[in-house]
Amino acid sequence: MPISILLIFPLLCFFALRKTTASEWRASFLLAALLWGAAVLLVTEFLSFLKLLAFGPLLAAWVVACTVPIGVLIYGRAHPMRRQAASPANRASPFEKLILFYLAAVLATTAVLAWVAPPNTWDSMTYHMSRVVHWVQNRSVDFYPTAILRQLHSNPWAEYAILNLQLATGGDRLANFVQWFAMAGSVLGVSLIAKELGAARRGQVFAAAVCASIPMGILQSTSTQTDYAVAFWLVCLVYFSLRLIEKADALHALGVGLALGLALLTKGTAYVFAFSFVAWLVLSSLRQRDRRKLVLVGGALVVAVVVNVPHYARNFEMYGSPLGPGSEGGDFVYANQLLSPAAITSNVLRNLGLNLAIYEPVDRATEKIIYKVHERLGISPKDPRTTWPGTEFHVRDSHNEDDAGNTAPLLLIVIALVIYLSQPGKHWRVSIYAGSIVFAFLFFSTYLKWQPWHSRLQLPMFVLWAPFVGLMLARWRRFELGSILLVLLILASLPSFVFSATKPVLSASGIFDTGRTHQYFFKNPSVESPYGAAAQAIAEMQCRDVGLMIGGDDWEYPLWVMLKEKIGPDLRLEHVNVTNVSRKKLAHQAGDVGFEPCAIFVVNPAPENSIVVSGRGFIRRWNSGAVNVYGTTQ
Repeated sequence: MPISILLIFPLLCFFALRKTTASEWRASFLLAALLWGAAVLLVTEFLSFLKLLAFGPLLAAWVVACTVPIGVLIYGRAHPMRRQAASPANRASPFEKLILFYLAAVLATTAVLAWVAPPNTWDSMTYHMSRVVHWVQNRSVDFYPTAILRQLHSNPWAEYAILNLQLATGGDRLANFVQWFAMAGSVLGVSLIAKELGAARRGQVFAAAVCASIPMGILQSTSTQTDYAVAFWLVCLVYFSLRLIEKADALHALGVGLALGLALLTKGTAYVFAFSFVAWLVLSSLRQRDRRKLVLVGGALVVAVVVNVPHYARNFEMYGSPLGPGSEGGDFVYANQLLSPAAITSNVLRNLGLNLAIYEPVDRATEKIIYKVHERLGISPKDPRTTWPGTEFHVRDSHNEDDAGNTAPLLLIVIALVIYLSQPGKHWRVSIYAGSIVFAFLFFSTYLKWQPWHSRLQLPMFVLWAPFVGLMLARWRRFELGSILLVLLILASLPSFVFSATKPVLSASGIFDTGRTHQYFFKNPSVESPYGAAAQAIAEMQCRDVGLMIGGDDWEYPLWVMLKEKIGPDLRLEHVNVTNVSRKKLAHQAGDVGFEPCAIFVVNPAPENSIVVSGRGFIRRWNSGAVNVYGTTQ
């Protein structure tokens, strides 16, 4: 019942929009999703403000939220121009029906993987899921003392959605479905963008298939990473921006404002990817000199800012900047520290190179060529001013949602661009659309230091290329070459379903043959045994208040899972002896008064057999390599 109330809200919004607007069903779906995203934010922030983030208040809040679309359904006036569009499947050709079947198979397969496998990416174990359980414990999303600052300043919307699902179900079984839903919504949304670019039914179906065949997208759709979530909001932003450019409509302006706001609240890369499309919208409105449209665009931008105000405020209080610290400490700075033609070219080459893995000998040759180009440019591919510390560039095949490449989609984008440039009578809208994505990529390569996991961050760009590629392939009817290329793209995507590094299917230790607890450690198996033994040692101490002394990139979430299995839900974990900027929250942390840990979980060898926490002495009771457990001296 609780989860049905939470998930029925977007369905009610969808039917309310279908009744009261002339939008086709896909547009109503996107706007309903945006309203649900806004409702997740409002419910979370409201209950957090009251320190009431718990099952009962959450259920009551969503019941109240559902009364709004119910009221619209009962009392709202049906739109006089409301029309029912024929289902694409009813008019589709046999090949198009086959593609639609493939899309259904993708969604079904990834849904099974998302359900069976727990969250288990590295970032999920350090901060995505860890911040969620801290919020549940604190009954608030306010900042708290932590050694892992990404738990605080990282854009939180995707985790807000996970938080609501976790409170409603009591576990993380649905945590992966935030990204899964984002993939499903993106597949639908890119078909609408393709329609806006002039694609007929065939081009729209092709665009959806291209989106569904992105290897990184397939891998991320079953995880708690956030790149597909931001990609979906950007798809919504682009669609409603294209509609608003055509017609000054308040509903489209609302879609733009909510989509931009939620994208920015989900991941910082949205600022980079959204810039060119927002600029297109603003400049187009200025050129048309339509006062009503300018007011609507201005209102949309205000909505986007308002959506982010609570998180901006928390970051400003902690760091003195609404966007957070801009680094992860020391030399780990996000922005490039060298801006020159050579530096930008270096980043462009390396970001493209991450998506060029084909075959080991070819990969080594490609890598060698890129290194040779760097020699000609006079810049090192390891230059610390343009490269994330401790990393170096390589071209390699991967089925990991952290760094998997998108070779086939990239090659298809290049082919689509060649097809478009060779055609006469280019449409200005298509040209600006493609140019906006190219600009976004150049902006991305200019602003951010190169990182080996940039292929993950580039996922929104590949999703946004899907409408353009689908449009071009559908038009390439000579010998059905477009259809052949689409089939090859689909075939190239198939290994991503079964050979995932974190959700393997065809192996002796696959997700269908391995316990759920064991699967949390697929990315870091070496810590499973010590974490499990440490949890057992704490349970034998009959301790329910546990202090954490861990590093900024150490795993935290699996300890919560193991301790709750052994101790039960009546458990409290807090970071102690925090030395970074978040220590200022010690005095204000919800429920901090009275927290007296009876055990301390420490990662990395401690120099002494005893430590002091909050003026109390603790002695080492158990250790295994880098993992230690300390108990009180009494």
